[in-house]
Amino acid sequence: MAQSQPKYILTERIAQGGMAEIHLGKSVGIDGFARVCAFKRILPHYAQDNEFVEMFRNEANVAKQLQNKNIVQVFDFVSDGSSYMLVMEFVDGQDLRGLLSASEQQKKRIPIELACYIAMETLSGLSYAHAAVDVTGKSMGIIHRDVSPQNILVSYDGDVKLTDFGIAKAENQMSNTRVGVLKGKFRYMSPEQASGYNIDGRSDVFAVGIILYEMLTMARLFKGEDLAVLEAVRTCQIKPPSLVNSSGVPPELDAIVMKLLAKDPLQRYQTGREAVRDLSRFLYKLRPDFFIGELSDFMHAIFSEQLEAARERLRSTLALPVGNFDAVLKSNNVFGDRIDSMASSQVVDLSSSMTNVRNQVRTGGGTSIRVGSAVALGQSTRNLEIDGRGTSSLDIKRKPGSLNLKRSGSVQVTRNRSVGSPVSSGIPPSVYFEPGMGRKKASGSLAGPLLVLMLLVGALFAGLYFIKNRSAGLQSTLVLATMPENVRMLVELNGKSLGKGKPMTLPLQLTLPTGLHSIVLTRPGLKTKQIEIKAPASGGKFEEQVILERDPNLPTAQLRIVTEPPGAQVTNLEGWDAGETPYLFKLLPIGQKLRFRVQHPKCKSGVFEETLNREDVLRTSLRKLELRECGR
Repeated sequence: MAQSQPKYILTERIAQGGMAEIHLGKSVGIDGFARVCAFKRILPHYAQDNEFVEMFRNEANVAKQLQNKNIVQVFDFVSDGSSYMLVMEFVDGQDLRGLLSASEQQKKRIPIELACYIAMETLSGLSYAHAAVDVTGKSMGIIHRDVSPQNILVSYDGDVKLTDFGIAKAENQMSNTRVGVLKGKFRYMSPEQASGYNIDGRSDVFAVGIILYEMLTMARLFKGEDLAVLEAVRTCQIKPPSLVNSSGVPPELDAIVMKLLAKDPLQRYQTGREAVRDLSRFLYKLRPDFFIGELSDFMHAIFSEQLEAARERLRSTLALPVGNFDAVLKSNNVFGDRIDSMASSQVVDLSSSMTNVRNQVRTGGGTSIRVGSAVALGQSTRNLEIDGRGTSSLDIKRKPGSLNLKRSGSVQVTRNRSVGSPVSSGIPPSVYFEPGMGRKKASGSLAGPLLVLMLLVGALFAGLYFIKNRSAGLQSTLVLATMPENVRMLVELNGKSLGKGKPMTLPLQLTLPTGLHSIVLTRPGLKTKQIEIKAPASGGKFEEQVILERDPNLPTAQLRIVTEPPGAQVTNLEGWDAGETPYLFKLLPIGQKLRFRVQHPKCKSGVFEETLNREDVLRTSLRKLELRECGR
């Protein structure tokens, strides 16, 4: 009997808290599709606590509706039979608490501009969550309530993402906080939250102010035991960061931080968006040439020793064979009899077994296991190399009725499938009658006409039944995402342009009827992507992620536009991008005359031209504009 393929594979436990643990793993789909994910699982003894499970379910219900570049995306909420887990986007990096600790150990301060940028990105994610609405357009009333360095993730590539909406309060959630119960980390509460009062999004803004303060001063704002911390938060007597540890904070930034930390919510920034605007103005006044790649450079400098191990961990996870992986591992006696019990589950946990394998390998006379992968068009190859004495290996090529073995120093599992191979539609062959087939010919002159009439009536009812069932097919919602995210592209669905032929920002949602659909994504500087999507007859929501690749035949460059005063709307007249200054345009073709319109509510609007050359491919070009006739 063919063994089922799991939907999720957990390969390694990477963190554990008091109530939940985080695993690294991947989701697997048809044709070898795999994506690295993080799995947040309730610890077994908490899985029996109905209130905690309900809080965990609330996290899934809230977070799954949030799709923003500064928020860790939640893909699924599943059970592995003994507990519950969230399937989440994996961020390859460190949390902000780890970054602060590592910087302190290495006696390196987080540069002011990076501290401001991390705060801006966090505030942007919060601003999006606070303003989120449901499908009816009603505000969801989301408040995170646990904004802290542990819940801000910084990737090695310089992305900043907010996570852990586990105690987030949403107006439409089923489980409400009991009166008098404080939830969250005391050191990062607002005065109103620490006092047990009703709170809104301004409480999250205060928490970001604490975090920015600590990044600038490299010191805790509220110190002591829990009761002392609560009293200090309620009192909220704070010195400006420039007076702490000779931090060298400019007066303009002092003012922003202290407004974030105002005790009275009415004196505080009312939205994260307001704070982002002031921080952005300060940042680009301090460093007009600042670009986000500097955060990635800083992460690489601080965590240089951990980077290779992190990359190897991801390679190992992706390279673990999928499909009939149990037969391969069992043949090498890696996981033994545990495979039999896991084969029928949609969630397979190999984390403890992988740890045992590593421990056995470490004590096995210098033997080491390295897992790598190589992916080519139409086939996927997984390699498991076992080095050491007595090395033997398998080369298994999955073809009907064949199993080839050879000694080569590596275990190779190659799954061959030609791209565009025919897929069964599930419709049985046509059923038809032939004259005299299976029955005796009726006697009399009316036999022929009666048979024809019966066939016509039968065909009519069959056609009506087919039309009825086809029209009753449920529509599905496709979330079409790209990697990287937030790229504007021309989208063509079944030969028709969407968005009135103008570029659209991905990810986007498409409503599709049951059946096969063709989607084409194009943009200068990127390879054209054409995919086929089969919308299920059962309806529902499903996701497809497209990995974008640069077009080597059309080099592109980046252009940062900075205006004085900032806050101008700048638009690429070719229609690819638009944003508020300071703004970074990406994927701009070189050697072409580009036109941009700049509009500011208090200044004269205008259009300017820019041509990027090959030198700009290796660096970010900067264009500074001083707007005229301002103050109107």
